[in-house]
Amino acid sequence: MLLLLARHGETEGNRDKRFQGHMDFPLTPRGCIQAKSLRPPLAGFNLQSAFTSDLRRARETARLAAPSLPLHIHPLFREYSFGVLEGLTLPEVRARYPGLGRLHHRGYPDQPPPGAEEIACFARRLKVCRDYFAGFSREARCLLVGHGRFLNAFLTLLIAGQEAPPYRFPIANAALSALEFKRGRTELLFFNDICHLENS
Repeated sequence: MLLLLARHGETEGNRDKRFQGHMDFPLTPRGCIQAKSLRPPLAGFNLQSAFTSDLRRARETARLAAPSLPLHIHPLFREYSFGVLEGLTLPEVRARYPGLGRLHHRGYPDQPPPGAEEIACFARRLKVCRDYFAGFSREARCLLVGHGRFLNAFLTLLIAGQEAPPYRFPIANAALSALEFKRGRTELLFFNDICHLENS
């Protein structure tokens, strides 16, 4: 089974460097261009269906990137919820929540912030996604349009077998990666391809 992974295009939250999580930021005009730029590379894979979360930025990207594919929308593929951090920039987080602990270089705290999705729950959700796609036929060729931390953690689980942060595969807006589920193994065919974004 071939699974292509695409992160959504740029949003207002990305542009302003805000924690997004479950906040429903729309794509910026640049993000719409990025989403449409996915069409040429996707066209070469003879895809059969597309999957995405119910958050607007992912839905918009999927519809712009693959308008002819049947689209399956489900909250299972939602971004990780950052709780009270959502909508804030990193300097705002540090000012409002000085007791939160050390923040990693990508802005993820050591422990889930108040109101955030528990890591154990997030890990279970990722494993449900893994098992869902692993159950497809060998001939299936699908697209999953997702979110930065979700795809980051999904790849870390599939490739490294690691369920908890730090997640090791940061992904650019509208970047494309490909996985193949074959004989009980997961192979990473390519990762974080942004060649189609040269003019956006």
